[in-house]
Order: sequence, then C-alpha cells, then structure tokens
Amino acid sequence: MIHKNWQEKQIDQAWVKEEIDRINDVVDQFAMAMKERLAEKVREGRTGWSDKSSSDEIYNAMLAHAASTHLAHEREIDVANFAMMLWNLRTQS
Repeated sequence: MIHKNWQEKQIDQAWVKEEIDRINDVVDQFAMAMKERLAEKVREGRTGWSDKSSSDEIYNAMLAHAASTHLAHEREIDVANFAMMLWNLRTQS
C-alpha cells in the first residue's frame, strides 16, 4: 500500500497470496482490538456512534486523536473506530 510497483515488474502470485494472508491476519487482530475498545467505551456509557447528528463531533474527535504522530501514538484504534463510525453513518440508508 505504501510502495507502488512503479516499474511494473512481474508480481509473483505466491507472494501475493502470502501478502494477502498477512494483511488479513493483521486486519483481524486490529478489528478485535477495535471491538474491545468499543465495548470498553459502551461500558463507560458512551453512545451516539450511529446517530447522524453526531457526525461532526465524531469527525472532530477523529481529527483530534490523529492530529500528529506524537499525539496519535497509541491512539490508532480510536482513530480507526471513529473512521468506522463515519463510514457507517455515510452508508446508512
């Protein structure tokens, strides 16, 4: 995702499968961490994640958590959860 195949070299399909498997493993682990953090926040009484009127507040919270590398250190899960909330609000019918 970070490095692009600018030279358009032939890509080894075995490597592609291994890379996709690695990505899927990390995404599964990250999703579990996201779920754990969300459950923690629900137990604290947090609500509003699926309320369209909360979208500005969610967006601002996401930006605040991701403001800089230094400030966002160890807040990646929070940023991802806010992004999930915004994605959900955008895709609601």
